[in-house]
Parts: sequence; C-alpha cells; structure tokens
Amino acid sequence: MEDIKPTAEHAWLDRFVGEWTTEARMGDEVYKGTETVTRFGPFWVQCVGTCGMPGGDTGTMVLTLGYDAEAKKFTGTWIGSMMPKLWVYDITREADGTTLTMAADGPAMDGNGTAKYRDVIKWIDNDTREFSGWTQKADGSWSQMMSSTIRRKK
Repeated sequence: MEDIKPTAEHAWLDRFVGEWTTEARMGDEVYKGTETVTRFGPFWVQCVGTCGMPGGDTGTMVLTLGYDAEAKKFTGTWIGSMMPKLWVYDITREADGTTLTMAADGPAMDGNGTAKYRDVIKWIDNDTREFSGWTQKADGSWSQMMSSTIRRKK
C-alpha cells in the first residue's frame, strides 16, 4: 500500500480532540454528560460520550469522523448503547468551515419504516460546539429532536 499522507481536512479534525462536558436538551429535559475525543491514527477521530437518558438510564455513544480524500468528503459513523442501529453518515462541511451537516437514514420514530435524519455540529469557538439532531417529517420539513452544548474541560 502506498504511503498515504493526511490532508488539511484530516488536520481540521484535531479541533475535536480533548475532554468535554455535554449538556443535552430534549424537550424540557436536560441531560449532562462527558465526552472524550482521541485521534485514531492520522485519519480519524473517535468521540466516546456518556450522557443521561430519559427514564434515568445512562447512554454511551461512539462517533467516528474522518475524511475520504478519494471521494473528497467527510465521513463518519455513530453507535449508541440504547439501540442496535449503526448510523453511517454522508457528511458535508459547510462553506463557513465551522459546521458539519451529517445525513443518514434510520428507523422512523413512530416505528413504521425509515426516515431521514440530519445531525449538525457547529463550532462556536475552539472550546465550544453545538450539536443538534433533526428528523424529516412527511411534508419534507425538518423537526428538531434534540440539541446539545459541548464545552472543552479546562
């Protein structure tokens, strides 16, 4: 295999690396958690988080993010301890350079068939990012399911 070099897009992912606190909001409920983000070789970051869940349980989530230089696209996956679904994202980094929009298909919230989902990571500054989760309704509009504020531990 040829010696593949990381690109500027791979280096951009370094901003995720570190220890973080999370505050997730679903409706009127707020759930606190933590996230640890590490490099997984020169091409990937791995984000491992834990957070409170409805009903008092604690969920663990793993997000991988990378850049496919051949396809010229960011890519990623997500798994959570609360479901058996592996989410595979089609990711766009917006022109502002601070926002990743991550699209995936998954099980519909009502249990009937599949639905389109969109997760958005927006960097506010080097130590703060926001995460929001959206689902597409039957009429084509998007409905926000949850939001989180993620802050770097000092």
